Amino acid sequence: ADLGAGRIDDAVKGLESAAPAGVKGDPNQPPPNGMFAPGVADKALAPGAPPKLDVLGEGEDPKIQLHASVPKGKETVNVLLQMAFAGKPLAPLLVMLEVGPDTGGAAPPPAPAGSAAPDAPKPKPAPTGSAAAGAPAAPADLGPISTTDQAFVATVANVMLPNVEEPPKELIDALKGAVIRFTMTKAGPTAFTHTFPKESDQQLVQTLDLQIGALEDAFSALYTPAPDKPVGEGAYWIVTDRRKSLGAEVIRYRVITLSGLHGDNAELSIQVKQYMVDDKSALTGLVKMENPLVVEYEAVGKGAMVIGPGSRYPKEGQLEAQIETTVMPAAAKGNPQAPRAPLQVQMLVQTGPIQIKEKPKDGKEKPKDKPKAPKPQP
Repeated sequence: ADLGAGRIDDAVKGLESAAPAGVKGDPNQPPPNGMFAPGVADKALAPGAPPKLDVLGEGEDPKIQLHASVPKGKETVNVLLQMAFAGKPLAPLLVMLEVGPDTGGAAPPPAPAGSAAPDAPKPKPAPTGSAAAGAPAAPADLGPISTTDQAFVATVANVMLPNVEEPPKELIDALKGAVIRFTMTKAGPTAFTHTFPKESDQQLVQTLDLQIGALEDAFSALYTPAPDKPVGEGAYWIVTDRRKSLGAEVIRYRVITLSGLHGDNAELSIQVKQYMVDDKSALTGLVKMENPLVVEYEAVGKGAMVIGPGSRYPKEGQLEAQIETTVMPAAAKGNPQAPRAPLQVQMLVQTGPIQIKEKPKDGKEKPKDKPKAPKPQP
């Protein structure tokens, strides 16, 4: 874990010294408060630039080409999202996404850093007893991964709130049919936007934006762009992208390590860090404070997954992430004694075959554990 984080820190070193004259800050270290000084973020990745991938090590023999074949059309991706905001857990959200190229030909609107479809197939009825989201069979129509940018869409085909006896119908109806549009580049998805199938009241919209924003964060982090040449065990590469993350524009760094090969399947580990490009965040609107200003930001994550031929997305995997935004009154900036308020978001994301135990009908159950992610297996 520390190895990946150290590699990310190394990637950020020197950015501040390359910034325009007059920029203040430690010249050779990542920003200590988690926010780039003015002008520095553009040196890491300019606004509107696509994600970039840098191979740092090719690994040992034998080597294979990752993502050697991918579906030409849509594929189904199951995502289980568990979140806590300000220490309060939200209901787990199990989402079935239908993801693929936008065959309508409409390119996503340009978005310098952002967090958005043809009609999706109707989802099958949820099973009774144990609610299961199984891994769909790989589509038969496969081809090489595209080397050019493509307009992509992800439609929310089905939504479940496991272990919630009476799921809020308004939330389910608002999420089902939501559309996430993005551009798929050879180094991963970028320029996310999203729309909902109908208008909702303002309070629900805040919840929806938080949920769908977290889903975009998770979905984009779980996609593991691969080098365009064969790599072996021990190979590692860093992916840099600029995007919106829960109300803040950030530069995100992901170090992906090939930790094991099992036939055509590859086991990957991932370390994530991200930094705000400035001190602006939409999350400050949730703080009961006059003119709140972001003064510190920390966002880290780690995960493991298995990828193989026939899909762009992991066969199974898990990602944990924590984002903490500290704010204070703008009028008190520079005063170390001024009151501060932390805004913490925690996420646990799972993908692949997901099994969730339902409550027994008699209601007499032992305290339940949180749903567990499948561990990557050969």
